[in-house]
Amino acid sequence: SAEPNYGREVFFADCIKRWPDRFIGTVEIVYDLTRDDAYLQGEVRKLTQAVEEQGYRGLFGHVPAEQPVDDPRCDPLWNEAVRLGIPVFLNTGLRPATRTEYLEDVQRIENVLKRYPAMPVIDAHLGNHIRHPRHPEYVDNPREFFPLLKLGNFFLEVGYVLAYENWAIWGPEFEYPYSRHEQIIKTVYENFGAGVLVWGSDMPWTQRTSTYRQCLDLVRLHTGFMTEEERDQVTGGTVARLFQVGK
Repeated sequence: SAEPNYGREVFFADCIKRWPDRFIGTVEIVYDLTRDDAYLQGEVRKLTQAVEEQGYRGLFGHVPAEQPVDDPRCDPLWNEAVRLGIPVFLNTGLRPATRTEYLEDVQRIENVLKRYPAMPVIDAHLGNHIRHPRHPEYVDNPREFFPLLKLGNFFLEVGYVLAYENWAIWGPEFEYPYSRHEQIIKTVYENFGAGVLVWGSDMPWTQRTSTYRQCLDLVRLHTGFMTEEERDQVTGGTVARLFQVGK
């Protein structure tokens, strides 16, 4: 990133180098559209160097949350991600947003997906806008993602359970294994299959609501509508393919 934590970067780079079968690195840059073209070109070069010279396999941090990812000035970044053959995290819900603003962000991602069909895009935390139906900014998750999921290069990360941590809001749905969470996964599965779902633990923050194993068991033990092979896809197979593990 533009202001890197060198100690942390060296540590993770060393882990990737020493245990390539255990660690996959994703790149973080600051592709700030308020800066000039020379700055943006420099951020793209950081991405290229991290992938081609240091073995990183995906792009996680990039355009600041309040800036539009479908802005034409982002095209050099997405073009390079396609050239490098890496997946990109385009995350919604990373800023306090109204329902309208959130859905505008979803639409911007759809615009990018259509312009770059060869670029796999992952949205973490189930979109990060889980609200109780009584909430004024409620969105009928996960149906806001249906147009994106139809395109074939969009993947939704499940495992995010922090949204349910407040008993006063959720009542019985506060309790593990979170019935609403299971229903969201099932809705995506019934409409698009298991291949568009990828599991992520959100560790260590998920420990506010569940253990690592419980979070994983949300898929392993609480998706009886899937086959064992499909669960394996969700809990690692699809991610391994996207990040080209073993290649």
